[in-house]
Amino acid sequence: MTTASKLSAEQKKLADRMEAALGVQWVNDAGKWVNRIKKQFDKSQRVTAEIESALNESRIKTTAAQYAEQIWKEFAL
Repeated sequence: MTTASKLSAEQKKLADRMEAALGVQWVNDAGKWVNRIKKQFDKSQRVTAEIESALNESRIKTTAAQYAEQIWKEFAL
């Protein structure tokens, strides 16, 4: 991924986690999430952890990408 080459090691690790959580939906949303990871790393970490937890607990009723966007809007900076 060319955009990920501009990420720090810590940001790249988080982007990889988000990619794993979103699966095939990452393709459409990668640019958005990479920018968010760069600009708001702490919030991105919280959102990623929540998505991973929700996936493990089968709490996502829509798609992982839709849930991620919902959680992003709900979480404060």
